[in-house]
Amino acid sequence: MPVDFQLSPSEAGIRNAAAGFAATVLKDAKKDYMKFAEHHQRFQSTKPIYEKAVQGGLIKGQVPAQLGGTGGSLVEAAILVEEMYAVEPAASLTIFATGLGLTPLVLTGKPEHKEFLAPFLSGEGAPLASLVFSEPGGVANFLEKGAPGLNTTAEQVGDEWVINGEKLWATNSAGWDFKGADLQCVVCRATKPSSDEPADALMIIMVTTEDVKRNDPGAFSVLRHVSTAGHTACSGPHIKYTNMRVPAKNVLCAAGTAAPIVLGSFDLSAVLVGAMGVGIMRAAFDAALEFAKGDNRRGAVPLLQRQAVADLMINIKMQTEACRALTWKAANSIQNGPGDYNARRELALSAKIYCSDAAVKACIEAINVVGVNAYDADRPFADLLNNAMVLPIFDGGNVGIRRRHMQELMLSEDYDAWASTYGPSKFSGDPSQHVSMIARRDDVPYNLATQLKEATPAEGSLFPQPNTSGFTSSTENEGKLKPKRHRYSCPAMSANIRIAVDVKLFQHLKEAGGAGLSASALSEKTGVDVALLERLTRHLVAMYLITYHDGAFHATTLSNGHAEENYQHSISFCYDAARPSFNGFPEFFKKTQYRSHSLGSLEGLFQDAHKTQLPFFEWLVATLPHLQHFDSFMSAYRVGKANWYDPGFYPVSERMISGFDGSSSDVLLVDVGGGRGHNVAAFAAQHVSRMGRIILQDREPVIAGVLASGKERLFEAQVHGFFTPQPIKGARAYSLHSILHDWGDDEGVKILEILVPALKKGYSRVLLNEIVVSEEKPTIAATSMDMMMLDHFSVRERTETEWRVILAKAGLNIIHIYTYPGVAESLIEAELA
Repeated sequence: MPVDFQLSPSEAGIRNAAAGFAATVLKDAKKDYMKFAEHHQRFQSTKPIYEKAVQGGLIKGQVPAQLGGTGGSLVEAAILVEEMYAVEPAASLTIFATGLGLTPLVLTGKPEHKEFLAPFLSGEGAPLASLVFSEPGGVANFLEKGAPGLNTTAEQVGDEWVINGEKLWATNSAGWDFKGADLQCVVCRATKPSSDEPADALMIIMVTTEDVKRNDPGAFSVLRHVSTAGHTACSGPHIKYTNMRVPAKNVLCAAGTAAPIVLGSFDLSAVLVGAMGVGIMRAAFDAALEFAKGDNRRGAVPLLQRQAVADLMINIKMQTEACRALTWKAANSIQNGPGDYNARRELALSAKIYCSDAAVKACIEAINVVGVNAYDADRPFADLLNNAMVLPIFDGGNVGIRRRHMQELMLSEDYDAWASTYGPSKFSGDPSQHVSMIARRDDVPYNLATQLKEATPAEGSLFPQPNTSGFTSSTENEGKLKPKRHRYSCPAMSANIRIAVDVKLFQHLKEAGGAGLSASALSEKTGVDVALLERLTRHLVAMYLITYHDGAFHATTLSNGHAEENYQHSISFCYDAARPSFNGFPEFFKKTQYRSHSLGSLEGLFQDAHKTQLPFFEWLVATLPHLQHFDSFMSAYRVGKANWYDPGFYPVSERMISGFDGSSSDVLLVDVGGGRGHNVAAFAAQHVSRMGRIILQDREPVIAGVLASGKERLFEAQVHGFFTPQPIKGARAYSLHSILHDWGDDEGVKILEILVPALKKGYSRVLLNEIVVSEEKPTIAATSMDMMMLDHFSVRERTETEWRVILAKAGLNIIHIYTYPGVAESLIEAELA
């Protein structure tokens, strides 16, 4: 998270996607579920919303990539929560409660438990998970020595564990049919602990719907559906386990190992409760601002011009901004530091306490702005207050739990008050070493960490860094790379990283966890001679990829990102396939007397470097490992990138939905050459409520794969090649995503000319998702991609002028070119001339 808080492309993409989901799926949720009188009926009525969340990746996105999910950073999660909570808290809580229910599995990360995650990674159905913790008698002092502890017990009987007891307030615990959630992580007390320490008796046992079915009918029961003042479509019922038997393999945390996992799960959720508070505060401010600007209460000026009203509005705005900043800082800190875990944890607790209390206050101040009209149920203020009221008292009440945890941290002998901001305040070793280190700071060689901090993932590299990297940056620093001073560094850096990938160094350090590995142990695992290994790892330490302390090498969040398979394959592609021909640039152009060779030539840079006559893609097919690595490279390149249909990029509602004429054609969008349908699926999920068909087109083998997947689709799949006449006539929009940049000008014109007869004049849009290279202020991402296109395909990325020429030749006019901050691609909107 950069100090200036500018969102990275990945974070901006998350925000836009969340806002789109909220605007299209959540916006009218309350109107629909309030048709039902009973609380539990309202909860059940939100199942279609949850199913869309599953299809849109919101459940899989709460599981990290290492375990098969698509989850990113906690900052991204906080951004997601705020966007959705600002629109619809109740249905959103059901979605995020599943994330909390899965957190114990994520934190333990045991391979033998992956089967329990499978339903949540499929992208299908409506699987619910629940962390089943709270009890009717309360749990604030459940770890206090001498106290009875949890009421819910687990007793081992043969190869099974038998659970008995009652639970309350566990969101999603009863499932959609009130016969149990797909996965319940039940926190309970072992009947035969190893000591009288409450923590030694604490366990977590997983209960699935299959387990419930195998038991007697009364083993799981709902005693009461709780009706709540706010979040009126959620389910946190009073449930009971009666001799619930589960196999021993369902033990997630054995007695004595569960306490850190329970506390850690709620540390992470504390940050997200802070984000929930920000979302509600934002909604309260927006509603109050609209009223204060539009109503004068029979006076001469709008209310906002009254000092008393303006002061209330200023308070809400400042508190919202402060809470958002604290939440983001806490989210970044708990994953990336600085400080030890207690320091990081303190920020998470602070975010939960401060933001939840502030949300209640903000709602009351918004009510005071509006006055008695806020009491009108048709206005949002009563709902906002009712939803905010629970934040300080659920997920670990502020008074009984969260503040007491902060109190314990402050009472500890090694409490370091500002470590979460500045790192440990107590230096070790010779103080003069630290002084000399500061003095040398300006002479530190340019390294990977500096490079990542001085260019955004989309702007400074050909593909985004993994979300686990912990490095973000600002596009304003894009021009500050220092090739003259550090031109010798890059080849050594990339070569060193490539070797580390080959010997699986990053995986070994990741698997070692906090203990790290000594040089000899790492040598044994990698097969690299100790003397050589020490030189290689020293360079990796200098790049901030790994660290060295206490006689061992340790993983970092950045090196853990490098341990991901997609990222490793990307490194292999860049080094093995792309770099040789880039290295040949000087000699090739010298040999060809620095002339531009013909576009699409098969005697280009790539062919010269790799001694082949094959075009790039045919060469990949002939060298299968390179093809696999290229696919990974493209997957990594797409991670976190904003899509043209995301809110804030292209105004879909204004430019496509508005004016859609179903009488002439019932097709809203045709995605020409859309591959396996990732983009069109996401578009369909965001705009599923809109009228009009959505069609994916591609070659026969690709479409066959889409159809063979058997997955439910919100779009149609059709075999079509873009060099053949377009069969769908008069659609509202035809999208070509990164198609034309693979072709020379003549072929590009031909592709568009073949499409033109299908367009309806004054109605149909052509949407080209392409890089548009600025002629005055080119970005490094765009120019780097232009160099890659020159190298690989002997084609180019085009300037705006060049795009206008090509479209004009095909009979099209450019209406507008849409750009998104920090992203290389643009969207060209065109129509018939």
